[in-house]
Amino acid sequence: MAYLEIGGESLSTANKLMEEVLEQRRERLGKEQPYTLMAISNLALIKTALNHTTEAEQMLLAAIPIAERNLGVDHFGTLAGRFRLARVYVRQQRYAEAEDIFTNVVQRHRYASALRKDGDHPLRILAMYHLMLCYQQQKKIDGAIRICDELSQVLRVSVHPIAQQVRDKREELRGLYNQLNQACVLGQSEFFNGTNSWEDLRKLAESRTIQVGFGGVRNDFNALLTHPEFAWQGFYNIVSRVQAIFL
Repeated sequence: MAYLEIGGESLSTANKLMEEVLEQRRERLGKEQPYTLMAISNLALIKTALNHTTEAEQMLLAAIPIAERNLGVDHFGTLAGRFRLARVYVRQQRYAEAEDIFTNVVQRHRYASALRKDGDHPLRILAMYHLMLCYQQQKKIDGAIRICDELSQVLRVSVHPIAQQVRDKREELRGLYNQLNQACVLGQSEFFNGTNSWEDLRKLAESRTIQVGFGGVRNDFNALLTHPEFAWQGFYNIVSRVQAIFL
């Protein structure tokens, strides 16, 4: 697994070595032994890094039911396998399926028997972080911020190394909000500084939204622009709704 961390050309070496490990464990321990399932999960992780996602998906889909039957639905090994399957789906841009798995894996009650003394379970923390990224990739910024805020609370009492990454991501998400706020203000200023038609207004608002990348807010803009009582106050209503996420 050290070759996996190194990445690059070392991934091929990691893949070869883990395939040998898996073969040995199948022969000596059996196909359904926990250490064999762990080797399958690790090999699938390496193949995902190599972008061999179809093969990784097939391996995990075959191993997870065995883990559920032999270890239990909430066993760490089972949850880790499902977490890695969700990461495969993210790599394949199957975000809705990945979100469903991440959402299930991060449920706190699944880790009731394995919490760390210094905070939450490391796997749950990782799954929450990847759920946050999954939300962001789908332009579900409100969901990403919600998970980021929860992670920030969890990591206040944890020494998990992902803590700094979460703080950085929180600042990035706040930056997206600030861009939205600025785009709204600039949009109002540009509109009233010239003689623009309603069609110009529509294009301006739409371009501002696209620049920020907020899919949900874009829908709000479109609704406002087609409303018979449309007014520029609507821009600030949107900002207030987004701002509520941070306060």
